[in-house]
Amino acid sequence: MAVEITPQSDAVIHDLEWTGKLNRALGHGDKFALLLAMLEDDYLRRPNVANTTQEPDNYSSSIKNHFYPRSSLAAQPQDWENADTTSQLVARNVSDALLWQKMHPQPLSIYNDPKRIDPDVLINCAFHTQQRLSGAQDSQIDVDETKLYDILNALN
Repeated sequence: MAVEITPQSDAVIHDLEWTGKLNRALGHGDKFALLLAMLEDDYLRRPNVANTTQEPDNYSSSIKNHFYPRSSLAAQPQDWENADTTSQLVARNVSDALLWQKMHPQPLSIYNDPKRIDPDVLINCAFHTQQRLSGAQDSQIDVDETKLYDILNALN
């Protein structure tokens, strides 16, 4: 797995997540809170993993040749009925419910949209994040130092 360093970031990775410092500090409350606060808010400046579309040669053939049902990407009406059956089986016998789930896998998501963010999550985001996700343009502030002189004269 290759790490792609963006032009904005340093050549050496000092990211707390990539080096594992954040993980090791998890048991120490104060240190973890400090390191979490030190994380770079601008995710564009952080190192990221390069996209690799190369798959092993035997990967596609091994996926095609199994007999297990595949999980759907989005929920269908039948999936809600299967979830009801699963809850009834859990109430009676857990091993029956596990067998039922293997035979009727649940969908991976309610929506088949990787860019969808739940409104509850959006409300809890920072204001600038909400503005960026809504597509609102940043309002540019016109800086004119000569107006300060006019304001100061108006005060006298």
